[in-house]
Amino acid sequence: MKRKHYRPSREAIVHYLWVFLIIAGALAEVFLLQQYPLSVQEFDPSLFPFFIPPICTIFWVGSSNMLLQSFSIKKGLLLFLVLSIPLIPYFGSIFILNPLDDSGRYFFYAQQMIEQRTLWGGDAAFYEWVEHKSYATQPGYRYWNALYLLMLESPIRLIQFANVFLFIFVILHTIRALIRPENLSKKHVIIYTFLLMISFPAGLKNCLQNLSEWLTVVVLLLSALSYYRRQYLLFALLLALSCFFRQNLFFANTFIFFVVLLTLKIVTRRKAVLVLGYLFVVLLPLYHNLFYDHRFKFFVDIWNPHPYLKQGDAAFSFQQIDFPYLFKNFLYNLGLYYGQLDVFQILISLFIPLFLLWIINQWLLITTHQKIIVSIFIVLLFAPLSLFPTIAYYPRFQYVVYMELLLLALLYDIQHQQS
Repeated sequence: MKRKHYRPSREAIVHYLWVFLIIAGALAEVFLLQQYPLSVQEFDPSLFPFFIPPICTIFWVGSSNMLLQSFSIKKGLLLFLVLSIPLIPYFGSIFILNPLDDSGRYFFYAQQMIEQRTLWGGDAAFYEWVEHKSYATQPGYRYWNALYLLMLESPIRLIQFANVFLFIFVILHTIRALIRPENLSKKHVIIYTFLLMISFPAGLKNCLQNLSEWLTVVVLLLSALSYYRRQYLLFALLLALSCFFRQNLFFANTFIFFVVLLTLKIVTRRKAVLVLGYLFVVLLPLYHNLFYDHRFKFFVDIWNPHPYLKQGDAAFSFQQIDFPYLFKNFLYNLGLYYGQLDVFQILISLFIPLFLLWIINQWLLITTHQKIIVSIFIVLLFAPLSLFPTIAYYPRFQYVVYMELLLLALLYDIQHQQS
């Protein structure tokens, strides 16, 4: 008589994987904490243990979803919190900021606002040669840091941990609400989950570096969730708010907002409220600059206004266009060129070609009219990345635009499936 081989169910596999990740993650943390004692630097190898809880969590949630098994957000967060226990002694440790980095500037602005009891960002206080009081650099993230400094007074590791927790919390809710068999085909569930998983390390690194792009993506994810739940006013406000953290999204987001507005089957009065809400939030930088500097100015300053010209301060002409620079930028944005990048940057940017292939595949399936709209959106989304340098902390800028494209494709697929 032949013995029957035991084949664990998918539910059992998900459970065993959760237990395995608890054990393996804890052992990895102990090893890393011994190998890399925590330093006072904001981001260096000593922060590797902080990668373990979110990476294990996203791996468990993603694996569960790709196996088409409904997962518990509470169980996912429990995995994250249990693996975070060894990190608790380090939460109160202060880290030293580099004033030459974006993160150092964000914290400087935040400290300036708290000390002066003002909402003025302090750009001119940081850059002594700036003669105006308008925003000189990206506006939004300084206010996020100011909230932390109001509560904690100093930049400590708890800030990085709290940011990571928020990041993983929103991603789990996005997967649970949007990427499920009720909304998509099984193939699409697997693909979208996989793409979110492989892009996650890029966002996580950005989060632990205290940069603004991870929070921009969080706002975009919440905006997508609001749209899916037909909370259209909240969708409009959040879509506009994302531009406050990354102004390069302004043209693409404004374009897609009005496209969505035209397709919504709601009364005109409600559409008018959406427009007013969107404009009210998206114009936040303008209010600030008018109040503190009496200038009708919206965009931040660009130190080199024409980096795509052979001589940045020259008058624009076709002969002055630096085509090799534009071509190199184009390849960086497609993830096809890795000059000047370290191994870690290369590894976490491998999601870009895969995102691109999926987006092209989806673009080929839509109607000609839709292709025109999507093409305009893509041009508006990628134009700032092509014209201005985007290699610093690569792939920080690329991560945001590809995530926005992925969310657009995801919401379209959900609507197409339900219609």
